[in-house]
Amino acid sequence: MQRLIDIGTDVNAKGRDNATPLLWAYFDNEPERFEMLLVAGADPNVKLTGDLGIPSAFEQGESVTWLSAKSEFQKQFNLVMSNGGDANITDRWGDPVIHELILFGGGNVKSRLLTLAEHGADIDAVDTMGSSPLTHAISAYGQYEVAHVLLDLDADPRIREKKSIGPMHSMVRAAERREYMPATQKAAFDSLMKRLEDLGMSQEDAEADWERWSRRLPPF
Repeated sequence: MQRLIDIGTDVNAKGRDNATPLLWAYFDNEPERFEMLLVAGADPNVKLTGDLGIPSAFEQGESVTWLSAKSEFQKQFNLVMSNGGDANITDRWGDPVIHELILFGGGNVKSRLLTLAEHGADIDAVDTMGSSPLTHAISAYGQYEVAHVLLDLDADPRIREKKSIGPMHSMVRAAERREYMPATQKAAFDSLMKRLEDLGMSQEDAEADWERWSRRLPPF
């Protein structure tokens, strides 16, 4: 690999559907080769223009930056972000990578989130539904500790999905499951509830919103 780089091989050469050498090195799970390409100028933000004929593995609009944010390969993610990874890259639908990380970042969402923030991620970037990362962290598997990290990074708890559901609304719904939460998750939930209330978010107002919205639903 290094010999090819030394003789001037284009590290950003594109094949089918915009696939690059970096993409294949990423899936080989060979960090040394992967790093060689990045250091040589390989662009991790190149987006696929198709699914490479393997729709179960690839999607149009994905990039190495996007894939590394949600994979189990922590080292590759760190290498990407240290070598030009776009902390605000989106998929084909316009959803920011921070949402993908929160949904699929595995057991190290908090550390990856901090890395993303260090490289300029918009902590309040909404997805195509208008949901904030903070609301997403609460509603996606009850990641209350992740929500705390977002608040530490000055996430805005007032952002509401299409002017309706916000972080406190998600907390009110989660409260229905509180008694079944493991002790550590319950403690994180309780401290997050208090923290949101201290920031001016009203549990009572959110409960009233849910009650009002439920009356608008058509009967089944």
